[in-house]
Amino acid sequence: MREARRAAGVRAGDAAVQVGVSPGTLSKYEKSEHPWPPAVVYALGDMYKLSEEDRNKLVDLARQREPGWWQTSAVPEWFAPYIGVESEAAELDNYNDGLIPGLCQTADYARALIGAITEDDADRADGRAAARVRRQQRLTGDNPLRFSAVFNESALHRVIGGTEVMRNQLIHLLETADLPNVDLRCVPFTAGAHAATEGNFVLLRFPDLIEGVNSGDAVYIEYAIGGLFLEQESETSYYQGLFHKVQEAALEQQETRKLIQRLLDEKYK
Repeated sequence: MREARRAAGVRAGDAAVQVGVSPGTLSKYEKSEHPWPPAVVYALGDMYKLSEEDRNKLVDLARQREPGWWQTSAVPEWFAPYIGVESEAAELDNYNDGLIPGLCQTADYARALIGAITEDDADRADGRAAARVRRQQRLTGDNPLRFSAVFNESALHRVIGGTEVMRNQLIHLLETADLPNVDLRCVPFTAGAHAATEGNFVLLRFPDLIEGVNSGDAVYIEYAIGGLFLEQESETSYYQGLFHKVQEAALEQQETRKLIQRLLDEKYK
């Protein structure tokens, strides 16, 4: 809807007035922080001069949407918008420097990691770990997310949660790598410095729901107590190039599998 508004040349403030909401509320709808009310989608579809077919398609989609499962106390408030956006993406590229990517983590690995970096009690840590695992449902089933991830070799050697947890994590990583819609690659220590040494990022691409309206891409960068979305074309294009460069520095998929299996055989028998 945001891209449809921009394509129509309508300012956010004018759109908000049209449907009787505040600009802040419209922004939350456009960022997937709150589900779209079907009546609002209908009215804005007319304002944006969408075809009847495209408008009705979006209204039907809004009717099907329920409040996200992630809108619970188990998910930090600052992180919930990201899960909402991730749930709508068609493709996701992730570079993670020192840890196993979140969409590949086991519950035990995630729980140990959360326990190390937060002050959450056991119940809350369990809830956050369960939410991280639930996100992985996007990798299977109908119309699965196309997921490409590059991670540093250090993530395979850093023992998080103990030997048994790490052994199961590497087995799970191999299982995830076997999915046809998943591309996992490891940057070996021998690669030395590379283009993405400055930090982690996620690049998200979205399906085009309306003819002639590009849904655009987004980049998500997370820090200790929050996250930042970048949506300008110059920003997303930069990170697209950055991801391609770090993929080139990484081992091929089959070589990555061999490295993981070798670690399992040598360290986690």
